[in-house]
Amino acid sequence: MLALRKVSRFGLVSVDGHLHFRHFGNSVRLGAAAGEDLAPVTGRGPERLTSIDGLGPLVRDDNVVVQGEREDYPEWRDFHERDIKVWNLQELRTSGFAEAAERAVEKLRGNGVEGSGSNSTRTFWVTR
Repeated sequence: MLALRKVSRFGLVSVDGHLHFRHFGNSVRLGAAAGEDLAPVTGRGPERLTSIDGLGPLVRDDNVVVQGEREDYPEWRDFHERDIKVWNLQELRTSGFAEAAERAVEKLRGNGVEGSGSNSTRTFWVTR
């Protein structure tokens, strides 16, 4: 993501059952950033992880879409107060993957992030 950030602005779509958003601001149970990767890439956590080369956050909240979230951990409720768009597992099942992908691209385009054919910005899909 650091390499992508050095090139241009990009969007991130994460398809996962977990938010991966635990950080020191919302949890005392944090042992490593590796399992909570959405937090540092959006600027939450120690500056040495969140602003490498002074480029943090690596992706802006409004350019992140999370699909498939199935848990409601009280410590992560601050996630829903962000500009990050979340479609939970039930919404994903109802709409189907094709519709969910379309909605994600539509949201990113609405924020000025264009598809990979653009010279100025690119959209990258990152899934687990």
